[in-house]
Amino acid sequence: MRYQIDVTAAETSVDDWDGIRERRVFRFGTRNNAVSCWIDHGNLRGFEYQMARLFASKNDLMLQVVVADDLQQMVQMLREGKVDAIGAMLTDTPNRVFADLAPTRFYHRTDEVVVGRGGEAVITDHAQLAGRTIHVRPQSSYAYHLAALQERGASLNVAFVDADMETETILNTVAEGGFDLTVADRVIAELELQGRADLAILGTVVPDTAQVWYVRANNPVLRKHLDGFWDTTYRGIEYNMARKANFTARQEQRATGLGRAGSHQSVR
Repeated sequence: MRYQIDVTAAETSVDDWDGIRERRVFRFGTRNNAVSCWIDHGNLRGFEYQMARLFASKNDLMLQVVVADDLQQMVQMLREGKVDAIGAMLTDTPNRVFADLAPTRFYHRTDEVVVGRGGEAVITDHAQLAGRTIHVRPQSSYAYHLAALQERGASLNVAFVDADMETETILNTVAEGGFDLTVADRVIAELELQGRADLAILGTVVPDTAQVWYVRANNPVLRKHLDGFWDTTYRGIEYNMARKANFTARQEQRATGLGRAGSHQSVR
C-alpha cells in the first residue's frame, strides 16, 4: 500500500468522490498521537491510520496522511480542501466546531472517563466532583459534555489546557500534580495507564460515546462511500485485528513494561 505523509498538504481540492477517483489519492487529516497516527521504527502505525489505509486500499487509492497540530487546524484543513476527511477519535457532538461538516456513521464507541492520581477514591456520582477542577482541551467533546453537566447543576470547575496538548501530556501533568483531574476516552486512558500506579480511572462521565470521521457537507458521495466502508468493516476481521494491534496488544506491552520508551515517535 502506497502512502505519503505531510505536515501541510500543498494542493487543495473540495471535489467529491469523482474528483478523488480522478486524482487517485485519498487525503486523510489526523493527529500525531499514540492512538491516531505515529511512527514505530520508520513505519506508520495507529488505529486511525490503519483504517484510512484500509479504505484507500479497498478503493484502489493512494493514501496521503496530513498531520494537524490540533482540532481547529484539522477542521480548517478539511474546510480549505487540503484533506478529504478527518478522524482522530472524534466524538459526534453538536459542537459548533463541526457545524458545517458532515459526520460518517460511527466506527467506534467508548466511555469518557475521569482520570486522577492513583489511590484516589472512585467517583460514582457527579456530586463528588464538587470543588474539583477538570483540565481538558477547549472545543473537545470532553469540554462540551462537562459544560452540559454544569448546565444541569454539577458543581465542578473546568480549566482549559492548550488546544495542541495531547492526552498523554495532560495525563502526565495530572500524575505530577500539575493538574487536578482530566477526562479521556476510556480506550485512550486504558492504553496510557497500563503499567502505571500514579494514575487511575476514577469514574465515567459519559457512557458509550460514538466516534466518527468528518467530511465536508457538500461531499455526500464520499460520505456515502465511507458509511458503506464502516458498514462492512466495523467489527470485521480487519477492524478487529487493527484494534487489537493498537489497543489490546499495546496495553499488554505497557503492562509488562515493554513498548513504552521509544514506542511513540513524532510523525514530524
